[in-house]
Amino acid sequence: MGTGNCLWLEKLSSTYWAIDVGMIPVIESVINNKLSGAPLKVQEEESTGESLKYRVIGDTAIIPIHGVILKKKVMMEGLSGLVPVLDVEATFQEAMADSNISRIILDVDSPGGTVEGLMELSDLIYESRGKGKEIISYANGSMCSAAYWLGSSADKVYGYATSHVGSIGVYTLHTDQSVFDANRGIRVTVISAGEEKTVGNPHEPLSASDRELIQERINFVHDLFMSAVARNRGMSAKSVKAIATGRVFFGEEAVSLGLIDGIKNFNGLIDESNLYSFLRKEETPMLTAEQLKAENPALFESILAQGRLEAQTELQTELQTAKTELQTAKDQVKIITYAVKLGLSEHIASLTSQDLTFEAAVEKMVELKAASSESLKSPASPADFYSAVPPPAGSSGGDEDLGAINSKEAAHKAMMSKYNCSKADAWRKAREEYPQLFQLQ
Repeated sequence: MGTGNCLWLEKLSSTYWAIDVGMIPVIESVINNKLSGAPLKVQEEESTGESLKYRVIGDTAIIPIHGVILKKKVMMEGLSGLVPVLDVEATFQEAMADSNISRIILDVDSPGGTVEGLMELSDLIYESRGKGKEIISYANGSMCSAAYWLGSSADKVYGYATSHVGSIGVYTLHTDQSVFDANRGIRVTVISAGEEKTVGNPHEPLSASDRELIQERINFVHDLFMSAVARNRGMSAKSVKAIATGRVFFGEEAVSLGLIDGIKNFNGLIDESNLYSFLRKEETPMLTAEQLKAENPALFESILAQGRLEAQTELQTELQTAKTELQTAKDQVKIITYAVKLGLSEHIASLTSQDLTFEAAVEKMVELKAASSESLKSPASPADFYSAVPPPAGSSGGDEDLGAINSKEAAHKAMMSKYNCSKADAWRKAREEYPQLFQLQ
């Protein structure tokens, strides 16, 4: 057996595994076959980060993660269906860079694998969230241990009712072949510098101190695993630790524990993806003003002119509304003032809540005063309200004598006669020349 094969065997027996416990017999069988003298075919290829050639349906990329996860590409008899972490990373980055892809599904059916490279790939997937593509992982059989470390990094995680999920834990194997060596007449002497350099070597039984050191390393990796799951799934460290016992959970139980988001059929998930793709393709991209101006100047100018007209009309309407509101406010003040002067304070609420003009409010106050049981101490008709208004200084009498004009109506009539103008202009002139008739005294 070549030196390369021995090195791989040593790696199998001493590496840190995040893999379902059901794979232990498989790993052990590879080791035992070697120890029994059976040939072991191992071929390690240079890992170039080659894409796994994701499948595209609509605008969804489906990346397969099927088999045991290892960092590098390797072909080993007894361990088939291996998934190189570097290849998954290259495929994922290619899908993220593809402008035709808006959704990525990690199609996972894996018992787990080694921990080398897992944290880095998990971080890459997690940090790609919210960057224009929805990332979903699907437990299409098993999503255990190392596979769950990766799968939990997606935006959403789904599975079916009997999917195997979880197995959050880490372990390593120590093979004591000292008896095997002795039976073959071999005695291996280990010579090293550094007291921990040969911890766990297979040619002697595992000492208590060596076991303690290996356990510390295993616990460290386990803590990294639990921290990643807590971050990825938005769970507390306490909640994750409670289920990070290495146990495998089925679909609904995994949902209740927060390990996955729901139960869905994989084909249904793909159909759902196609629906989302169809809806997105129906969207019409919006042109910017600069693009419209460049592509269709006439239409741009027409829209601009229409916008200006609508803005001007809206502004005029708002100004007129403001003027009306201002006049209403002035009338309200005058009504309140007059009501107080006439001893009608108890009627202020009703007078100001009926949207009455000042003139209409005056008539109403006359009615209220006339209906009062107390003797009238104020005018009993609208004209009487203005009779006490003194004429402006400089009045000279006559038909248009200021002294003879003691009501707004009289002032309006006088202005019509004097200026031969419209009724509206006459009212304006009357307000200008007889302001005392239009104000409360």
